[in-house]
Amino acid sequence: SAEATQDVDVEAVAAGASSCPEPTPMAAVPNGGEGGSSSSCCSGNTLVAMWTPCGGPVAVDVAIKGSETQQHHHRHRHHQRQQEQQYQQQHQQHLHYQQQEQQHQQPVLEVVPGEPQAAEVAPASTEAEPPAPVAPPRRFTAHGLSQLAWGFARLGFLPPDPFMRAFCSETLRLLPTFTAQGLSNTLWGLASIHYVPPDPWVTQVSAACLRLMPSLNSFDLSVVLWSLQRMGYEPDGAWLAGYLSATYRKLPSAEPEHAARMLWCLAKLGLTPPSDWIRMWLNMSYMRLLEADPVSLTCMMWALAELSIRPARTWTDLLLVSAWEAPLRSFSPDDLATLMWGLAQCRRPPEAAWMDEFWVVSYKRLPVFSPRDLSLLFWSCVQLGQAPSQKWLAGFEQVTLLRMEQQTPEGLSLLIYSYALLEQQPSGRWLQSLYGACAKEGFAEFTALGLERVIWAISKIKPPESMRPDEDWVRAFLHSFLGQLEEAGYVNLANVMFALALLGVRPEVAWVEAVMSRVEALIEEFGHTTLRKVAWALPRLVRAAGGGGSSSSSGGGEGGSSSGECGNGGRREVSEEQIQSWQQLLRGRMRMVMGARQSGWRAQARSQHRTSLVVEDP
Repeated sequence: SAEATQDVDVEAVAAGASSCPEPTPMAAVPNGGEGGSSSSCCSGNTLVAMWTPCGGPVAVDVAIKGSETQQHHHRHRHHQRQQEQQYQQQHQQHLHYQQQEQQHQQPVLEVVPGEPQAAEVAPASTEAEPPAPVAPPRRFTAHGLSQLAWGFARLGFLPPDPFMRAFCSETLRLLPTFTAQGLSNTLWGLASIHYVPPDPWVTQVSAACLRLMPSLNSFDLSVVLWSLQRMGYEPDGAWLAGYLSATYRKLPSAEPEHAARMLWCLAKLGLTPPSDWIRMWLNMSYMRLLEADPVSLTCMMWALAELSIRPARTWTDLLLVSAWEAPLRSFSPDDLATLMWGLAQCRRPPEAAWMDEFWVVSYKRLPVFSPRDLSLLFWSCVQLGQAPSQKWLAGFEQVTLLRMEQQTPEGLSLLIYSYALLEQQPSGRWLQSLYGACAKEGFAEFTALGLERVIWAISKIKPPESMRPDEDWVRAFLHSFLGQLEEAGYVNLANVMFALALLGVRPEVAWVEAVMSRVEALIEEFGHTTLRKVAWALPRLVRAAGGGGSSSSSGGGEGGSSSGECGNGGRREVSEEQIQSWQQLLRGRMRMVMGARQSGWRAQARSQHRTSLVVEDP
């Protein structure tokens, strides 16, 4: 009834509900019929169903939050207390770590006699505190060390020496745990920053590389040997055998850059790989030549030339196509000169259209070429049989004239030698600058080959009287050649004697005797051409030597000698017996050479005639 519904004591129901120990699922509220009412108590929640005058029921939710609300509050407080305790523990541990760091960083106080020292302050509390946990020392892993070396290389930063010593020591400690990639990255990083570790370190790391060789990929294989070479390591036969075996298996998957670096490293060692390895390298690199960048193309060509490997014409043609499409102007001056040198050594001249583009590109870059690259580029083009235009030559002469003093002895000899091969005569100013640069410090750094090239080229271009070297220059040249006599070969001897005779130079008798003594020691190596040159030059040098002394004379012309042949200048002359002995030596060697060249019916036809040493002017 309505009165019964109004008499419901809500507080009593709430009290009864709060005393319920376990919450149970709320039961459905039954319908009390029209004008009726019903109530249900379930776990602290009481629903009172009332009937409105219109007959519709209205549900009133009297949410009396009893035990459930209190439990939720207790759980929240407990969680807060746990968080506060954890925060206090972390804060105390952090303070402990800070105190330890301050103790380690605190400078040591020096005790000065006569000055009072600060007294230590006793702790306020004498209670024993529990020792705080000490964090274990942190150490780099092998992966971390490799990434550290890689980062230094990318930044171009070389740490101080104490740090690098500690780094190398830690690397050796963790060496058994290094992976193949981690070890290659470490070596690459150290080599890139130009750090050279101690020899024992390099030896142990190279042994680890040999152990990991089968698991190295093509990039790692190329980088490992390159890095060890920069550290001064010279691998033994077992190490190289393992390297060649591992690279042979990885060549099919090697990128052009990796294949180029592999062959470049072997060329730097002077090691020519086996023929099957070379065939595999040429076949695999040929398929990806069009993907190679300018540096890789240059390294490939240089390594093949250095190892005296001449690839097939199809391989070289594809390399030239790749260089053309790179394009040629993307090559650096150094790479451009090295590429031409490799082509010249392999005797693979490019096509005319390729050379036209090369002349245009190189002419625009002449001022930025280094002195060494200028001489190497010019010599390589001449060796390939490619003659530049007069415009290119004029620009080249102007650039080299300004940088003549910066040339090396090898560069100076290649410059004048290339002009002689082209049969082009540079200006008198250019020649005088070359003479001065060559005679610097008395030809001290010239080799026998360099001296031969210089004097042969001067005689070949036939400069006029006013553009020839003076007497002091010739005297210094003769003295320098005597110093290189033990290193001179039979070709050097023949060309130097022939060139001096062409220039009408008058050496001393002692110089002629020393040179002929070297000729006698190498007589078994002389061939037909070199014998002809020596036989033609010897009487002219002897007649000149018997005359007016050690000065040079340019008035004798080709094959002639100037005044003073009678030798009344007070100097020692070459005896007739000595001259006949030298001629007999040359004649005997000529008979042997001619006899070896004759065969069959030609030998029988000439056997009736006496072989005579009749030498005409070459």
